[in-house]
Amino acid sequence: MGQISSIIDKAYHIEVVGYKAAAPTRAKDFYEGFFRAVSRLDDGAKRCVLALSHRSAVGLPARAKQHRTAWLRVADTFPELELWLVNTDSRTYRRTTWREWAED
Repeated sequence: MGQISSIIDKAYHIEVVGYKAAAPTRAKDFYEGFFRAVSRLDDGAKRCVLALSHRSAVGLPARAKQHRTAWLRVADTFPELELWLVNTDSRTYRRTTWREWAED
């Protein structure tokens, strides 16, 4: 896990998605957040991040498996895209690539 303060010297475009209890709302927010993150490429982004609650780690493998072909194509198309799982209680985050969720 990295400390949030350790990335200050690097430029990232980060789209934050808050955790919602309702699964349909979580899915909608996830896909909208994805599009907003990659839309930052028009602004010259070199690193695009979709920051999610650490609780998202439970559902991401199933989502990636369900849409595996598309998920891997997204990874190939947007190599600068990362998913960060943020734990606000411990003030830590876990950086992941889009691809690694489909390869588990």
